Amino acid sequence: MAELKINGNIRKYPSDKFPSLLSDLISELNLDEISIIAEVEGAIIRKDKFNQTYLKDGMNVELVKFVGGG
Repeated sequence: MAELKINGNIRKYPSDKFPSLLSDLISELNLDEISIIAEVEGAIIRKDKFNQTYLKDGMNVELVKFVGGG
């Protein structure tokens, strides 16, 4: 069993279901990459690097979704 800490919550994955890339995680969570700001292990990740950012067991990921309104 592998795990990620996503926005402060631990999410456990069987090793064959672990999202290997940040873009995989965002897709699994049904989020739109365009409206997401991502931080992995304290570093902000540019949108064009989502599909090049590898995730490992135990990493801390913060995802912030921007919502329009006023």
